[in-house]
Amino acid sequence: MAEYSDSANAPEIISDHARIISVIGRLYQGRVALTITLPDSKIRSKSMILDLDQDTGRFLLNKLQPDSAHDKFLESKIFYAFGQIKGVEIRFSSRLIDVLTEGEDTYYKITIPDKIDYHQRRAFHRVSLSHLDTIPVTLILENGTSLEGQMDDISAGGLSILFPNDLPASLQYGKIIKQCVFRIPDGDQIECEVQLRFINHHHGTSLPKIGAQFVNIEKPVQKLIQRFVMVMDRQLAKESSAN
Repeated sequence: MAEYSDSANAPEIISDHARIISVIGRLYQGRVALTITLPDSKIRSKSMILDLDQDTGRFLLNKLQPDSAHDKFLESKIFYAFGQIKGVEIRFSSRLIDVLTEGEDTYYKITIPDKIDYHQRRAFHRVSLSHLDTIPVTLILENGTSLEGQMDDISAGGLSILFPNDLPASLQYGKIIKQCVFRIPDGDQIECEVQLRFINHHHGTSLPKIGAQFVNIEKPVQKLIQRFVMVMDRQLAKESSAN
């Protein structure tokens, strides 16, 4: 039985300033590449922490590329960052203080974040459903808009969903969606609340996709999902042994 790390698990929220400085220091010392996204934008960029001043609570971030990301950042002055250290997922948001230029190089002076999502990934058994008939999933947003996708995989902790079209920019990491609806094949309709833990907005080599954590889930619904995961796992095992 394969075990997969389920990124839908809830992270630890670090708000202690000393611990935040420590985590930022690890990102800096490890020369960790950060994925940067900006509010109300589908632009993604890569950057890296170039220096850390623990006394002032400031750090330097390398210029965002392409130039459209740089221009958007100067306008919004806010960014969201994602990086990994030895399997630990780290996410935070912060603000631009100043732009520094040395010759042809440009850097950003950034304030230390108020909190960090520190995600020590846990093992949840996740079942891939890509080999099965399509299981439609509907997300109903706050404005009443419905997004139709199909389930890619599921675990007791959450699910991932593929979409045929680009996703709205309003869907961002951490967003709560009150209504996520899908029907278990030959079984019950599930309606639950989810929180976004991964999002890829764009068409490219793969379809737009989200990963979501089940939140505030009632025990009867949780049991239905757990039973569904076990049934699909058995089906996978039978198909593997038959081949």
